[in-house]
Amino acid sequence: MLVTALVTQQDGKTTHPINTYYDCLEKLVTIDLPILLFYSSKLQLPDSILRPNVILRPIDFEGLPLYHYYLGCKTLLPAHGNPQKDTFDYLVIQNSKTFFAASAAHTYPAEPLFMWIDAGLLRIMKDVEAALEMFKVIHDCPEPRITIPGCNGWPARLVFDSVNWYFCGGLFVGKAPALIEFHSLCMDIIVGIRPYITWEVNIWAEVARHRPELFNRYLADHNDSILANY
Repeated sequence: MLVTALVTQQDGKTTHPINTYYDCLEKLVTIDLPILLFYSSKLQLPDSILRPNVILRPIDFEGLPLYHYYLGCKTLLPAHGNPQKDTFDYLVIQNSKTFFAASAAHTYPAEPLFMWIDAGLLRIMKDVEAALEMFKVIHDCPEPRITIPGCNGWPARLVFDSVNWYFCGGLFVGKAPALIEFHSLCMDIIVGIRPYITWEVNIWAEVARHRPELFNRYLADHNDSILANY
């Protein structure tokens, strides 16, 4: 099962133009695999996305558990983030990726494999057709550990104020028990750093520092290699 999310921030905005995400999702849903799509109920999804293999799960920003976890405290953002992009809302959504994957794992425990895919991942792919074929290959070859791409030369440790690309962030693949554990470990770290909030990949890197055996990490970058190097 593929899992993705298109959740808008409190002001209704998305990081990239909404049509960019729609274009990516229109391509993604053409593959003959079940897709669980979490989406903001305010969005009017195009009919081209509403195919029989797509399961819709409405959830708004205010329904994200992390939003409620930070509610009421004065959140501290990364010092070296982009103030226009790396906002509280953006970081809450990014850190909810493991929540979405774990929710899918809890809801569909009989599925042999879950594949988290950023809604806009195909935006960075030059060969979209090859990427879509790789999703099928990955889905048919489940691995016991969480398989996840990472950039070369980055350490497995927690960084607060800048991005740690030990993991690329746009894709991870695993079975239900591993993904549920992954989310629980991420939450343990987030509990420990509140009121700070940082990028999700920084949290993941700290999980990997303590639990390297949970991951099968392969080298890639933010391009076609995320799938080609799987």
